[in-house]
Amino acid sequence: MNYLNTLTSVLQPICRGYKNAVLFDFPTYDNVGDLAIWLGQVEFIRRTLKLPVVAVEHCHASILPDLGSDTLVFLSGGGNMGDLWPQHEHFRLKVIKRYPQNRVIVLPQSIHFTSSDKLNESAQVTRTHEDLFLCVRDAPSVEVGSTMVTKERCRLCPDMALALGSIGRPVGPSMQTFALKRADAEKRELGQLSPAIKSGDWVGTPVTRLGRVVAAFDRLQTRYPNRLSRLAGARVALYNALAREHFNRGLTMLSQAEVVITDRLHAHILCVLLGIPHVVLDNSYGKISRFRREWNTGEGLCEVAENWADATRVAEQMLAKPSIAVASGRCS
Repeated sequence: MNYLNTLTSVLQPICRGYKNAVLFDFPTYDNVGDLAIWLGQVEFIRRTLKLPVVAVEHCHASILPDLGSDTLVFLSGGGNMGDLWPQHEHFRLKVIKRYPQNRVIVLPQSIHFTSSDKLNESAQVTRTHEDLFLCVRDAPSVEVGSTMVTKERCRLCPDMALALGSIGRPVGPSMQTFALKRADAEKRELGQLSPAIKSGDWVGTPVTRLGRVVAAFDRLQTRYPNRLSRLAGARVALYNALAREHFNRGLTMLSQAEVVITDRLHAHILCVLLGIPHVVLDNSYGKISRFRREWNTGEGLCEVAENWADATRVAEQMLAKPSIAVASGRCS
C-alpha cells in the first residue's frame, strides 16, 4: 500500500484554500514515536500540502496565538485521544474551543476512552465546532469518532509517521535481538522476557543540550508571549531539530538488532520503514492489532506474539531464516 497516496487522498481535499498552517501539541517529552509522528506531519504539511508551518505549540501552553481565517489549525496525531492521557485531551479541547472560526483538523489518532462520562465531556466540545475534522487510524476509532463529530467529518487515515517513507538504517546490527518495551499506562503484564535478550525503552533519556535550549525558549515564550511572537519561525525550527534528534536516537536503537521485539506501535512502524524484521505484542487496548488490521503494515516483516516468552521463540525462528542471516552479514 502507498501510504503517502492514502494520506494525500484523505487530507488534501480538506486542506485546500488556506495560506498558512499551525501545528499544536508538540511532544515536549522524549517518546520517539510521537516525535516521528511530528516529523511526518511537518513533512506532509510542507511538501504535500505546500503550506508553511508558521507557529507551533505544546500542550502546556497557557496562551494561544490569534489566527487569521486563512490559517489551518492542525492538532498532532498519535494515541493520546481519550482519557488515558488527560493532559493532551484537555489541551485538544482548549484549542477546539479557542478557534471556532478556523478549520481545525485532528491528525490521525487512536481513540480510547475508559469512561463514558469523559467521552461525553469531550464530545460536548467537539460537536459544537462546525468545521472540525477528526482523522482516526482504525475502525474502532471511527465508531467512537463518528459520535464526536458528524460522520462526514470523521476520516479514516493511516499514521502520519508513514509520510516519512522508507528510511535507511543509520547503523548496522550489533546484536541478534533487541526488545523495546513500554513501561507506561498502556503496558500489559505479559510475563518475563528472557534475561539473555537486551531490552530498553526510548523514553526516560537524559535531557540533551538542545532539549535545554528548547525548554528555555518555551519558558521565555510563556513569560513574554507578545515580545517573542516575531520569533515563531525560530521556535518551529527548534522543535523540528529536537524531534529529529530523538527520532535519530530511536532509529539507532532499532537498527542495532537483526530482529526487534516490541509492544510499541511506532517501533513497529519504524521497523517497517527501516525494513527490520520484528515481533509485536499488543498494548493495553489493542492499538497495534487494530492498526495492523486496518493498514496491513509489516507484511513479510512482522510476526505477532501473545507474551514475552512467545515473542522470544518467534524471534529465534525469524533469526534462523537465511534471508535475515544474509542481510545481517552472518553468512556469505
